[in-house]
Amino acid sequence: DRLTIFVTDDCNLRCPHCFIITDHQVKAEWLAGIEEYQKLFRSVRGMVSQVLLTGGEPTLRKDLGDIVVAAGQEGEISQVGIFTHGLQKQRLLDAVNFALENSAVRLNFQVSVDGPAEFHDSNRGVKGALQKALSTMGGIREIHAQYPRRIGRMATCTAISRRNFRQIPEIVETVEGQGFLHAFTFVRKAEVWGLRAPEELSTFSPNDDYDAYLSPEEMHEAIGLLRNHLWDKHPRNLYYATNRVTLETIAYMQEHEKPKAPCRSGKAELTILANGDVARCENLRPGTNLADYDWDLKRLYDSNAFRENYEKTHGCYCTQDCALNVATMYSKPMLEELFSGPRTKGKA
Repeated sequence: DRLTIFVTDDCNLRCPHCFIITDHQVKAEWLAGIEEYQKLFRSVRGMVSQVLLTGGEPTLRKDLGDIVVAAGQEGEISQVGIFTHGLQKQRLLDAVNFALENSAVRLNFQVSVDGPAEFHDSNRGVKGALQKALSTMGGIREIHAQYPRRIGRMATCTAISRRNFRQIPEIVETVEGQGFLHAFTFVRKAEVWGLRAPEELSTFSPNDDYDAYLSPEEMHEAIGLLRNHLWDKHPRNLYYATNRVTLETIAYMQEHEKPKAPCRSGKAELTILANGDVARCENLRPGTNLADYDWDLKRLYDSNAFRENYEKTHGCYCTQDCALNVATMYSKPMLEELFSGPRTKGKA
């Protein structure tokens, strides 16, 4: 259904909650170029509906627009999502305009907002970072007005930690009126239950000195605040319902250390790193590399090497948001939760 592609492992920020830009991450010696991406997308032509381009910071790549065009032209991929910190407005808008002019893809966006200006700028380490992100959001809105059928979901995402979760009312107010949906995620580390081969755990965690993870009780408090200040105001919004189910599931799993539904990572979605490494999800180490298959993802997916790696990690579960979102779509009980309305122990 979906490919999550890390087009770079670099960023011009060092946010403390980041699990990519850390002291313990080893940077790739080589990054895939446009020729590799063209081969990749050609190999899954007509078979993948959505690609998420993330990093690091995707706008650090000068060929970001070319990658989007390759997804549309070579892969016939209809939806491409771009995840950005929003600091490089013009570079993003140039890539977007190029992609719209040269492909038929529909673009979705997610811009990171950590909180009100004082916290956001401090957390990002750049004075004026929030204002730049809001300006970028304004630029995306202008393109949406020009191409209403080509721009899909426009959203911000806030990573909640012990440092900012009680600011949720102010954070919601900061984004309100921007014309963007507002998602929330809990800051997480690489934590997997039921993993028979612990050496397969990835290094995608914040630095070891990061100590602001929420307890399950604090997660429920945050969920209660979100219900009162955002979700209950939009009871028919599927995006917010999905975010609610995801966060409630994460809190449940942290409390009980058991899943609500089987993981679909490696079946319904794959993660591709900037050097062509392929993993079932971000929390697991890659077991194969596209270069060994001439960037033909179908060949890699059908290989013994991928099958062996899948079997080695099959049955594990974690609190990674993307994995839970996909699992929800294949789980009748979670779908029932999705449409049943918010449930939380939290009080605002």
